[in-house]
Amino acid sequence: MELFDRKLRFNPTGFYARYNDLQDEIIRAAPGGGGNTETIVENASNVTIYGAELEVLYQPISDLTFRGSFGYLGNQIQQFLIEDVSLIDPSSPNFDPSADPANLPIIDVTETRILRRAPEFTFSIGMDYTRQLNEKLLMTFTTNYSFTDEFATSPVIDALGRNIIDSDGSADFSLTFETTRDKGPNFFFSGFVNDAFDDRRGRLGATLDAGVFFFGAGIPTTLYGFEAGLTY
Repeated sequence: MELFDRKLRFNPTGFYARYNDLQDEIIRAAPGGGGNTETIVENASNVTIYGAELEVLYQPISDLTFRGSFGYLGNQIQQFLIEDVSLIDPSSPNFDPSADPANLPIIDVTETRILRRAPEFTFSIGMDYTRQLNEKLLMTFTTNYSFTDEFATSPVIDALGRNIIDSDGSADFSLTFETTRDKGPNFFFSGFVNDAFDDRRGRLGATLDAGVFFFGAGIPTTLYGFEAGLTY
């Protein structure tokens, strides 16, 4: 959709999908105890995913562009059935020495499952400004703010919330100068800063439920640097 002589553009999108026997990997304590773990693939039936996205682009003049996007993602696991492996795990209170590993009963664990890496809301807003400083030198300034809602990193709900990464936003800036000569090599020099206003010096980027323990991985917050190069 375009308005105001194509200076304003909208791109709305909606989607709905339903999956049967959607596969997901989990890490769990291995039967027999001893602190060992195993990775298995489970099938979640009747999973519904739906949402909407909106992209907006506004260019009031040729040198200046504003952009933004918004996303909503919803999901529902109607049913999640697995074998009851606790019956063959000596460390489980449900251990049954007479249970047949090849013929375990099926249990419904829908209430304990969640789709991972599926934030409900995301959005970003930014600006690009370009300026031809002279016949051979172009300047580009870019700024962007992005937000991601909280999301799960493990498909098994943890009562302490250790599988949830908190919502987070990031303000990024860059300034680039580049030559625009018709002949010969062109040079560029760029400075950038990502997550400019975060003073935590790092945050939790991922967690992993290893069945008998949790561990997490940190990622840096504020990151800045310079780049230079040439093109032929």
